[in-house]
Amino acid sequence: MARPPAKNTHAAPATRSYVQWTPALLHTAEVCAASGDLRLAAELCDFLWADGRVSTALETRARGLLKHHLSFERSGDKRRAGRAVRALEAEEDWWTMAPEAELIALLGWALLLGVAIARLEWDVSADGRWLPRLTVRHPRDLRYDMHGRRWLLRVDQGAEIEIKPGDREWVLFAPTAGPQPWMHGKWRSVAPFVLGRTYGWSDWQQQSALHGSGVRIIEAPEDASDDLCEKATADAAALRAGGAWCPPPGFKVTVSEPIAATWETFPAQLSTAAVEIAVSITGQTLSSEVRPGVDTGATFQAEVRSDLIAGDGESLSTCLHDQQLLHWADVNFGDPGIAPWPAWAVVTAEALTARSAALKSFADALSALRDALRGTGLGIGPEALRALAADHGLTLDDVTEPPPVPPPAPPEPSP
Repeated sequence: MARPPAKNTHAAPATRSYVQWTPALLHTAEVCAASGDLRLAAELCDFLWADGRVSTALETRARGLLKHHLSFERSGDKRRAGRAVRALEAEEDWWTMAPEAELIALLGWALLLGVAIARLEWDVSADGRWLPRLTVRHPRDLRYDMHGRRWLLRVDQGAEIEIKPGDREWVLFAPTAGPQPWMHGKWRSVAPFVLGRTYGWSDWQQQSALHGSGVRIIEAPEDASDDLCEKATADAAALRAGGAWCPPPGFKVTVSEPIAATWETFPAQLSTAAVEIAVSITGQTLSSEVRPGVDTGATFQAEVRSDLIAGDGESLSTCLHDQQLLHWADVNFGDPGIAPWPAWAVVTAEALTARSAALKSFADALSALRDALRGTGLGIGPEALRALAADHGLTLDDVTEPPPVPPPAPPEPSP
């Protein structure tokens, strides 16, 4: 059997980010990412993740997948594949190898940045099997060498090592195919709206302070000296909330407050940005933002989110099977071909509707066929019924042929 890699000796470099994000810096992050350098883009994702709407939408996508029932599809030799599935399920190898928190982080980075990186930390279980535990790593130190067509990771002391996905040590999850999967991450579409929400909230607070305090207008008498006017203005400006001030004799002080409802632009700006963020990540607005004419909130969410979540499950299953479970099966059972496929039972609203329509059509057709055969001496036997039901994923137990319809009574003789 193959052996797992040695313990990790590549520590992540200590890094702190003090970036003040501006529209110009967003453009710089895109330019750097286009050349394969993901540092600014990854640090931008940290800034985006701090936004409540972004973090909620990402968690909705990730937990929306993990809440569904998980099973494992066998592959290869049935007997040995059964042992592998039992080890994952009954002996809980899977939950040690893929903790929920790590899967949420892996999905979150893959959705937001477009690519996520993790290391497999190998350790021995109580049953003596080697388990590769998924450990997500911050992608700020990851870059793609366009000339060498390889992934590189900065480690401690500033050195770089090559990352080879699926080498029993590293996992690279990129849900979108193509030469630059990170350019398809949600960060590019979400960042302008998060920055707009940040600026909008700051401007709203300044506007609130202006409306709350007002502007003091000092009217000085005609014979007031310039020095006295300057002193009165300085004293008024130095007043704190609730403070008292006695203006010089002859001076009049009034407070002017803005009367235009300019503040209404701020909640509209924040709400618009929130909707755009939710649509970009989840494919729809949140339930509190359901608009008239688009069905109920629950129906609309289930239809759209389940479709995206099903896609997340397929791409994550492929990644973990090819880059984690193949090596687990090889190390512990000597055969990577029996590695099971993780499968989350996500059923979309569209699929349920189509399935219901198909079953109804089958039932109507079967009833019509029986009606057509009455009185002909022909019928549908139990085996034929079971075969027809099996084609539609149904089972029929204790099927009995209905009793034949008696022939019609002869007409009574006329008197």
